[in-house]
Amino acid sequence: LQKLETDNLLLKKDLAFKDSQVKEYETMLASLRENNRQQQQGLRDSTAKCRSLEEQLLSLRLSEGDKDCQLKELEYSKRALEQEVQSLKLQVRAHPAGCSSPTLQTTTDELSSRYVEMINNLREDKDREIRSLRSQLCQFQQDITRREGSNSDLQMRLHELTSLLEDKEAFIKQQQEELFRLKHEKLSGSQSPGVTAIITKKYRNQYPILGLLSDDYKVTSPVNKSQTIVIERT
Repeated sequence: LQKLETDNLLLKKDLAFKDSQVKEYETMLASLRENNRQQQQGLRDSTAKCRSLEEQLLSLRLSEGDKDCQLKELEYSKRALEQEVQSLKLQVRAHPAGCSSPTLQTTTDELSSRYVEMINNLREDKDREIRSLRSQLCQFQQDITRREGSNSDLQMRLHELTSLLEDKEAFIKQQQEELFRLKHEKLSGSQSPGVTAIITKKYRNQYPILGLLSDDYKVTSPVNKSQTIVIERT
């Protein structure tokens, strides 16, 4: 009976230790779920930003059409100016004494170069805006891909931890049933003389949850000691 009481006490200590492990494990699961929630929120925010950027890109494409129209207008104005310059040159040839040819040539060259510069600046601004928005869109897409991969890994880890918790709960339930059976046999042995009880105990030294607390935890064999106790009362 003393040996049985000792085993009973050891079982209670073992169950108390396992209960503390389960509580720590539940705390870790709660932290993982919160991290998962934050990851999903970040993914939703990134998706919203990407959608907003795509809308900006679409708006830029529309404005690009407007700028193309402006370019065409400027080119049309340039051609009209060139025609006007040509007409002025003809007038100068017809009336050489009325105006200075070098001065007129300088003025027309300045106007032409100014229109060309305006067209080039407009094109550069348009190309620069497009490159900037495309770069931002590419960056957001990379962020979304990276977050999706991290979220998938987190889901797999959460599934593994949940499976471990279920296994641990099943083992604790088995230990509780064993403890209840030992208590019942103890009561039966103390009230009924002439009863012989044979108890086979297996001592375990493997605690998988410790692997979550340290990377260098070494898994040993599941059973390192087996003992059979025979109790006789006469």
